[in-house]
Amino acid sequence: AGIRRQQVSPQNAILTAEQIWGTDLSAYDPDGPLPAIDPVPDSEITQGRVRHGDPFAIVARWRAIS
Repeated sequence: AGIRRQQVSPQNAILTAEQIWGTDLSAYDPDGPLPAIDPVPDSEITQGRVRHGDPFAIVARWRAIS
């Protein structure tokens, strides 16, 4: 966990999650549970950024792991 924290800061974790969820997640705790909301496909927050795949599938996989 220590090495992971050095590689991925809380801010970067939130930014990555925002790219998947397609919405502002700055109010969420990066160490807390995953957001209960569904991703927002084709939102303005993700325009011009590389897509990571199907956001619904990614969120479902992350929720299953957590």
